[in-house]
Amino acid sequence: MIIVFFIHLFLFVTFICFRFLYCKRKGKEALKEVNRE
Repeated sequence: MIIVFFIHLFLFVTFICFRFLYCKRKGKEALKEVNRE
């Protein structure tokens, strides 16, 4: 039972990190677009 909990926790953390990195990259691209103008 506790193993399933850890697997879910791991997937959740990985998903959050992926979203955070993706949003950060998108943010940097958006900044580049703004600076170019």
